[in-house]
Amino acid sequence: MTPRSEPLLWLQLIGLAAMPLELLLVLLLLAGSDPGPFPALERVLIWGMGAVGPAVLLWRQPPDPLSLLLLCTPQRQRSPDQLALTSEPVSLALKLLLASGAALLLPALWWLDTSSVLAHSFALLPGSSRLVSLLAVVPVLALLVWQWQQLVQATNLLIASGDGPATTTGGALEPRLCLGLPWLRLPGLDLPQPAKPEAAIPAALAAPEGPAPASPEPLESAEPAATTEVVVATEVVEATEVDVAAEVVETAERETVLETLDEETSGDENREDEPNDGESSDQASVDQASTHDSD
Repeated sequence: MTPRSEPLLWLQLIGLAAMPLELLLVLLLLAGSDPGPFPALERVLIWGMGAVGPAVLLWRQPPDPLSLLLLCTPQRQRSPDQLALTSEPVSLALKLLLASGAALLLPALWWLDTSSVLAHSFALLPGSSRLVSLLAVVPVLALLVWQWQQLVQATNLLIASGDGPATTTGGALEPRLCLGLPWLRLPGLDLPQPAKPEAAIPAALAAPEGPAPASPEPLESAEPAATTEVVVATEVVEATEVDVAAEVVETAERETVLETLDEETSGDENREDEPNDGESSDQASVDQASTHDSD
């Protein structure tokens, strides 16, 4: 099981859409009262109570990724993979990123309090005192800090550990802040495993003209397929060389036979010429003798 199969991590990402609505809620709460004599001091105090205080608590005890603030997964009924998720150590860089949400809330609160005059007609607490409006903003700021940390933590788990199964790290477990009623039990997501791109190479080499195979062959068959192709190519080359050598030998034998026939033919012609020469010489001798007798 991978962290991406845990549905609660995906539910934590809903905070990305909820945080703008919560900032709008802060604006409407502050629009119900007029600014006090020391608005800057009031903003810093409310920011310290609603953002810095929860951030310090969550620095010491990071939020449990399987907690949705109101509901959470029971500790005793968690699977080994879920326990591995909650036992992941939080690095210093990640802690600083988690705490940065509280720092970002100060300029946001400052701008919202300054712009709250524009939303006076939509105020949720019209005619209320400044103290009531500021105290109503405190829990909303704490909720923003919680959602920011859960969003960052869930994103880190989904990205960093999304390609492999969750493993339990050795050593002491860092305490986690788990808020909510232990009534939440969700089954894991059955996500399809992505196929490796190298697995389709042997199938393409085995049948380049046929239809695509229903399922890719395993990666281990690539080497035998390549070896088979090399052996086949070697056999074809050897067969070609043997055929060429046979043709050369056959041609040489034909030339030898033709030369032998030519020699025999020329020998027979010489033998036929020699008797004719003898007969001619005998005829000449007879003619000479007859001439001498006639004289």
